[in-house]
Amino acid sequence: VHVQQGLPQWKILLEKWIKTKSGSEAESLEHWFGFYTPHIIDYVTKFTNTLQDDSDLTCLNRLCPQSFANALVVATTFADALINNSTIHDMGSAEYDFITTYSCLWGFGGNMDRKSQIHFSNWWKKKFTNPSIEYPDEGTLFEYYIDLDRLEYLPWSEMSPTYTAHQNTGLSGEQVVFTPVFQALSYNLTLLSDMARPILLLGSLGTGKSFVVHERIKTVCSGEVAEFLNVTVYGNRFTNSSIIAHAMDEKLEWKYGRTHVAKGNKRLMCFLDDLHLSETSVGGGRENRQSAVELVRQVLDQGGHYMPDTSEWRRIKGLHFITSACPHFASHSMASQRFLRHFAVIAVNPPQNEELISIFSTMVRGHFL
Repeated sequence: VHVQQGLPQWKILLEKWIKTKSGSEAESLEHWFGFYTPHIIDYVTKFTNTLQDDSDLTCLNRLCPQSFANALVVATTFADALINNSTIHDMGSAEYDFITTYSCLWGFGGNMDRKSQIHFSNWWKKKFTNPSIEYPDEGTLFEYYIDLDRLEYLPWSEMSPTYTAHQNTGLSGEQVVFTPVFQALSYNLTLLSDMARPILLLGSLGTGKSFVVHERIKTVCSGEVAEFLNVTVYGNRFTNSSIIAHAMDEKLEWKYGRTHVAKGNKRLMCFLDDLHLSETSVGGGRENRQSAVELVRQVLDQGGHYMPDTSEWRRIKGLHFITSACPHFASHSMASQRFLRHFAVIAVNPPQNEELISIFSTMVRGHFL
């Protein structure tokens, strides 16, 4: 394999992805990704250590050390999903510009905390001026989705379903108020999941990481015609590779040779909640390692794993991982690029006061007033 000397890894991956396209689509995507990406990388590199403006931030805060190459791959995954979902048969340069903007924004900024996303959005609006795109004046670009038919940025609230409730019925654990932030998270999770991209949701306790995944599971794993089977493992200090391997094994069946697939000719969605809490090894030269994390990495690296009990190699097809964790990993396993490079990392930031007021006031008005 010939690799050009000195060529950045992200550029090699971009060229490889462009080769999967053809015609005007390849030309437009190559132009827009080639235009935005170097500026974004320079911005993140410059401001990760210190900000040199009048912002109240001291530096950009990314919730995990995601590489630029991985961020680009996530951005191209967003682009593929948006192109697949588009109803426009003959897209022009303006449509691909919108797609690239949204994809790069979430690919490179999706793992930032809220203040950093605000700074990133403000920088973007000042840096990139394009007559084909009119950026919204209010809020950040993360608060909007793109409408390719109208070539506009529209607020997430226009996509959110209306909350319905019956008065005097009380509240159940199934009640959901879709805030714009929750709608954005749900939408992006769907885009990445449809492309079978492994997903890592990062956020503190109580931010709704598990809930949004369970909503996705109910959508794709319910009913007789569901395309997925689901297995969920809740992480704790006893969770290890053996527990995860056997949980998946219950949903798999032998196909041929050493290959296993989900039962019923379906795909398997494996949700690993609070993966950072899994058992951590001590001593033996493997301190601060988590076997559960290493099992996931092995499956993504090699397409299978060794069964803990028999050491038998098992290849698994049609497996999709969604994981959640708190940021600031304590183990070497989760902080390793060997693990993180497989995942699209999305920050789940704590709700702001106005969001909490909106949620509870909506419930009170719907059920008690």
